[in-house]
Amino acid sequence: VLINSGRAERALPLLDSALSAWARVGEEAQPDTAYTLYLKAACLRRLNEPGAALEAGSAAAEIYERLGLGEEVAAVVSLSGVASCLDALGRHLEALPKHEQALARMERIRPGDDAEKAVVLAGLAQCLLALDRPEDALLRTQAALDMIARCASQAPVKRSGKSTVMQAAPRRSARLSKAAPVGASASS
Repeated sequence: VLINSGRAERALPLLDSALSAWARVGEEAQPDTAYTLYLKAACLRRLNEPGAALEAGSAAAEIYERLGLGEEVAAVVSLSGVASCLDALGRHLEALPKHEQALARMERIRPGDDAEKAVVLAGLAQCLLALDRPEDALLRTQAALDMIARCASQAPVKRSGKSTVMQAAPRRSARLSKAAPVGASASS
């Protein structure tokens, strides 16, 4: 609740306390620890600390993988968060395969339209744009926005999914306009 209400700085000490507690009882490599690290990474991303977020997110993703839980939603979102941190640090070539892996996993575990999958797709689009691949980025962005629209028409969309895609869209719009002439569709 603190993370999504704009109080991530208040959540960090609580998460660090939980991580210390897991360490004291020998639970450093358990799903609860991975999830706590995932939440810590999310807080740090909200606080615009991509280096620290990368460290926490990578630790979470590593635990999920070691435990054979890489196909769980939290693990996939952790991997996508790691990729986003790499993007924020300007390491786009390193981020791209992680974005692609996160999307492939999300498509396996959540076939069809899904707001969290749309967020992962939007992250891939942002990375492609940073790699000067505006046509590919435009296609992925449009697919993410279309998915969000379909999700919204079927049921209430999670705030995090819709807001993440919609917040990122204006930043991309100026660069994406170079991808296709005005009036051209993404499929032409």
